[in-house]
Amino acid sequence: MTMAVYTALGVQPIFWNQMLRDIRVSQLDLTNGGTVKLGGTAVGCIVFIPFAKKYGRRSAYIFSTALVAAGVWWSAYMKTTAEVYLTNFVIGLAGAVNQAAVQMSRGTANGIYFIASKTGASLAPMMAGAHAAKAGYRTSYVSLAVCLTLITLLFVGTLEETKFVSRDGDGDGKRVGLAETASASEIDRIVAPLRAPFPRYLRLELITETKESLLSIFREPLQTWWWPHVLFASVVYGMGICWFVVVGTVTAIRFVKEPYGFDSAQVGYMFGASAVGSVLGCLYGGFLTDKSIQWLARRNGGVFEPEMRFYLLPLPAVTLSVGLVIFGATTDQGAHWFFPALGIVIFSFGFGATADIVCTVVIDSYPDRLAAKDVPKPPETLR
Repeated sequence: MTMAVYTALGVQPIFWNQMLRDIRVSQLDLTNGGTVKLGGTAVGCIVFIPFAKKYGRRSAYIFSTALVAAGVWWSAYMKTTAEVYLTNFVIGLAGAVNQAAVQMSRGTANGIYFIASKTGASLAPMMAGAHAAKAGYRTSYVSLAVCLTLITLLFVGTLEETKFVSRDGDGDGKRVGLAETASASEIDRIVAPLRAPFPRYLRLELITETKESLLSIFREPLQTWWWPHVLFASVVYGMGICWFVVVGTVTAIRFVKEPYGFDSAQVGYMFGASAVGSVLGCLYGGFLTDKSIQWLARRNGGVFEPEMRFYLLPLPAVTLSVGLVIFGATTDQGAHWFFPALGIVIFSFGFGATADIVCTVVIDSYPDRLAAKDVPKPPETLR
């Protein structure tokens, strides 16, 4: 699902050259449409997550995936500039999905998620570009829409609800109080009650509502916005997304012109460089960082601190900047395509590792408030 959604979010620049000839639209409109998509993603972070927290993740995932599918179907048949803007907003709004992970392997789990997202945003466009070069961009959109529709139907029948709802009320607190006041001999006689298996049909409930106020959930991102780790991750990740979009936009615009003269398939192949760098970066920021914090925690007397992940941050931060310089300078000079592609690989390594590290630090720092951490990232709307 992550790969398919990120494909929908990132595939359109591959088609720009064909869309300019097929639709009465300018290059500026296409670029602004991409900006609208990122704005929709930021809005979606605010809209979908509170509903997912109150009414359950299952319904939120099904609805958002269905909305992405609808947006892609619409994109396959759009004919006006207004539709370009509207479809981009719908896909961006619905594409804001929420993910989570687990303690000492959180970096690895986040790395797997980022690999899937970058594969959808970078590797899938290679196939889409080759398909569009032979059959046209509308056919590629139809193929993607069919995949998303099938995923939506699969979710309806198989996606289980992962939201935990306590059925015992405050019974846990009463049991804790008993354990605190009981003597050692009494504790020995306490037998834990057998728990019946959780009914499978309840995991497929469409709505799993709890009593918290929806308005208070909407306020949570505003309350946590200025927490140091959240603010740092928002700025760093948001700026990384900003430059990732800039690289993709420049690639789609510059490489269809001389001296390159690429078609849709060849432009898509350039996005493959981003996939290579992102996978390497996510392995560095995920698996290697998880290993390093275990070693650092042992040196710290067995105490783990979230900021330990920052020890591996300088290298990807430098490579992110170096990759941007290489890509920009060589593209401006019309150098052989290998050198801009090399810059994309280096940049994507830095971005993948940096994104994995800073987002995992937020999860480590505020595990009890995780749902509120998917705050909108303002730099995403800048290009």
